[in-house]
Amino acid sequence: MHLIFKHASEVIVWLDIPDQDSDLAFDLMDDIHQCLQTDEFLESELLASTKHLLLVEKLSSWIALQRLLSRPWWSRPWTLQELLLSRQATFYCGVKSAPWPVVDLAIRVAGATQSIVQDLVRTNRSHESWIKDSQLPYEWPAIYFVFATGTYATWHEKGLMDTNQMPSSRAVLYFLRTSQTRLCLLPEDKVYSILGLVPPEVYSEVPKTDYGQRTVQQVYMQMVRAYVQGTRNLDVICLSHYTNNQDPALPSWTPDWRRNERVLPFINLSSVKTSVREWHHSFIQKQRKYLPVFSHDCKTITVSGTLVGTIKRTEVEDEILPHRTREFEKEENHTASGHFASGWKLRDMFPRLLTESEVICEDEDMKLEEYTAHLLLGILSRINTESSRLAQEESEQTTALGKLSTLPRKWDIDQVSESAETISMYRTAAETEELDLCLVPHWAKPGDVVYQFVGCSIPVVLRRLHQKCFTFIGDCYVYRKPPRKMVGLLEQVMQEGMELERLVLF
Repeated sequence: MHLIFKHASEVIVWLDIPDQDSDLAFDLMDDIHQCLQTDEFLESELLASTKHLLLVEKLSSWIALQRLLSRPWWSRPWTLQELLLSRQATFYCGVKSAPWPVVDLAIRVAGATQSIVQDLVRTNRSHESWIKDSQLPYEWPAIYFVFATGTYATWHEKGLMDTNQMPSSRAVLYFLRTSQTRLCLLPEDKVYSILGLVPPEVYSEVPKTDYGQRTVQQVYMQMVRAYVQGTRNLDVICLSHYTNNQDPALPSWTPDWRRNERVLPFINLSSVKTSVREWHHSFIQKQRKYLPVFSHDCKTITVSGTLVGTIKRTEVEDEILPHRTREFEKEENHTASGHFASGWKLRDMFPRLLTESEVICEDEDMKLEEYTAHLLLGILSRINTESSRLAQEESEQTTALGKLSTLPRKWDIDQVSESAETISMYRTAAETEELDLCLVPHWAKPGDVVYQFVGCSIPVVLRRLHQKCFTFIGDCYVYRKPPRKMVGLLEQVMQEGMELERLVLF
């Protein structure tokens, strides 16, 4: 089917039967497009350009747009191919239509204005009749927002891959993560639905789509093998975060795409520059002894790497940040046993941590990798100087405020702390025997080991079974050893001819 979409002169996207709401939504999309004739803009510019449309009189149109973006088409995994493989896509709902560039802008504007629209509804309850099938206060369900924005983001990632601005290994991971959030009856479709999007070197390694002949677990294992063999890259295993509730039919290093993502993978934090992320591709071609090797049944993978450290203790943040609160929530879709996982609430404390780290950020668009470094740096400063800081509390407050005042005005401290909270969800700060500080999965334990693999962009946590056999626990971030540096150090070891360990992952 993907070849039909790819070679068609135009793809017609049908958003289902029209209603009065859908007509309003298409009219608003046209208005938005008239305000924003280009897709190159900042969110602040986006809001400024559409401010005159955010009126009570147009409230029904904004709600209609959110509903249009909540229709079933956006939640189906196979629909990604309709858009991403088309030369030109036009969205229809009855007689109303809009080309993809118009819909694209509308999605981003809807995301940027959703809280404003919600506030307008709350302050204008007289328009309750506009909010059919809903209860006040009206709110656009987050899952539908994820579906719509995920469609745009995946289209953007594929464009970067097609123009060689993003490594295919990175783009394929994004396709898999997007498909993971989609709704489907057959869990195999989490993989099958994106095969038409992957580059030839991966597609050629994937077995043909065949329902019933292979188990879901076999499909997922074979997708990992196809990715690794096609890209010479191990990053896909970092999408798996093993707990005691893992499907026993899946190896610990195989992601279970039927479940919601537990944590934000750190592979999402690194630069997309080919020169940084793809160094191992050409190097491994010359050093074939370091290539990953799969067992015949795909139950194990043998990899090469070097030991970074052994975890000595976890939950370091509990001792160092006694005033920060920990929120507990049930781990839905992972277990019926009531396992609880934690998230850090740092909104009030993060500015203090950041300023105590004596690091001033001059980039208003800080990357998540930098958020993580600043978070750990702030914790580390508390570990090293906690006693002296207690005696200088008052003077430190003055210093911290002074540092905050030197930050660029556009720099949003709330945005940074929110991102830090996202990174820390289901993670804990751990200290290694080598005195490194890491962010690791919350289920990591003392005695687990941190390794850097050949072909993997970031360090990982393993649990020893016996000798050189391990269970994969998840990815991690080591303070003062960011992904770029870890990859560089490993490359240096390899170039100097030092032997690396061969490890078997079950």
